[in-house]
Amino acid sequence: GGGGLGDPLRRDPSLVARDVANDFVSPGVARDVYGVVLDPLGAVDLEATKIRRAEIRAARIGKQPPREIAENAPLFSPLAIEGGDWHCTQCGEVLGSATQNWRDHAIVAETEISERFQELRSQVRPRQDGDPVVMREHYCPGCASSMSVDISLAGSSLAPQSRPGVIDPFPESLILNS
Repeated sequence: GGGGLGDPLRRDPSLVARDVANDFVSPGVARDVYGVVLDPLGAVDLEATKIRRAEIRAARIGKQPPREIAENAPLFSPLAIEGGDWHCTQCGEVLGSATQNWRDHAIVAETEISERFQELRSQVRPRQDGDPVVMREHYCPGCASSMSVDISLAGSSLAPQSRPGVIDPFPESLILNS
């Protein structure tokens, strides 16, 4: 499997089981990335899946999340601006003023990219020259939902916040010349 859209822990467990049955992902990826536990016949173990997903969420932010994901939470848009503030659409957690970078209020896990891809059972080579490339995963401090994943050079600043009404949120000063 490749990169997807939305938090992998929100993917319907029956669809993950189908992906395993069709050899799109392994049972290990189903368990470790999607948090879906399958029995020996490939059926979803709903109780074990619930427990596994809770373990992954706790590991993301270093503790049990204090908030639950709302039943009607959208699958593919983790952030919204309401009342002048950034909010997690999954649990309602406030992530700062809309004039600020919401990433400053998220839990950020930064890992050298080849190490993180190895954990995700995928492959990418480490950068040989210059600063290492890192994966920055941003999680809601309230519910531990995946908000965004950024790829950056180690030591670089966090990506800028989105700017409402602006299609390209990156100022020209951040664009690298090749």
